[in-house]
Amino acid sequence: MRILWINTVGVLGGAERSLVDLLPPLAALGHELTVACPRGALAAAAAAAGADVRSMPTVRLRRPSLRHPGWLTGWLALPAARHRLAGIIRARQPGVVHANSLAAMLALPALHGRPALWHVRDLRLPRAAARLAARRASAIVAISPAVEARLRELLPPGQHAKIGLIPNGIPLPDAATLPDRAEARRRLDLPPTAPLVGMLAHFIPWKRHDRLIAAAAALAARHPALHVVLAGGDLCAEHTGYVQRLRAQIAAAGLERRIILLGAVDQPLTFLRALDLLVHPADDEPFGRVVCEAMAAGTPVVAMNRGGPATILE
Repeated sequence: MRILWINTVGVLGGAERSLVDLLPPLAALGHELTVACPRGALAAAAAAAGADVRSMPTVRLRRPSLRHPGWLTGWLALPAARHRLAGIIRARQPGVVHANSLAAMLALPALHGRPALWHVRDLRLPRAAARLAARRASAIVAISPAVEARLRELLPPGQHAKIGLIPNGIPLPDAATLPDRAEARRRLDLPPTAPLVGMLAHFIPWKRHDRLIAAAAALAARHPALHVVLAGGDLCAEHTGYVQRLRAQIAAAGLERRIILLGAVDQPLTFLRALDLLVHPADDEPFGRVVCEAMAAGTPVVAMNRGGPATILE
């Protein structure tokens, strides 16, 4: 079967890494795979995984907001994205179209009877947009029980039969190929012997880095050797104000030498092996890929008892 995957951003976040993970096994089953996405890290990873990659415009959809005057830009990009996708569909003639996000689903042109699968990887879904996407979808994949429950809240009962629960698959690492803790810290230039608590997440406000910073401040006097490391980046350069607020919070607590902003990491499993404990303080995490990866790497995890992590951790 010819499958067309659509992703409207070109960065490599959790949703995009999950997409790339699926490409080799699907190709091994004989499917012909095309990925339509903007130029960037995702396009390179998809091509390396053997997919035919077609370029399309970036579409970043935001709720209307006076605080973010650029919110209209993404919605205005939809017509150009639809036009480009219509051309890709005519050229590739896929048997099924797989939208990897709400934006991808809303960017679809007329499909003329082709089935469309909407892969839902988010809990923060606007009701009207979610209902519009669901009407166009032939099937809807929820990546966790939390996402499934959210979809059942948002969508009318007539759409519920389309929803199926398929948790993200996580490739398990070969423990023999992973560095031990000392070597992982050496590679990342982290404190070699200090107790090290970390967080691996993009710098987006709903990830709640501020909670871990506040916890570090509360523990600083009792645990003077404790260090905290925050790894991740501002993928789409949309949250510089949030990063500045986190830096100010660190400075106000006097923890500039105890909290490390490491930036994006190329080898997340190496980072996870370096930690004594991973903390994931987000309330609205739809799945929690990093939680699974930390456990696979042998690193203990503390996470909020909500969203995706609530069904992963005991």
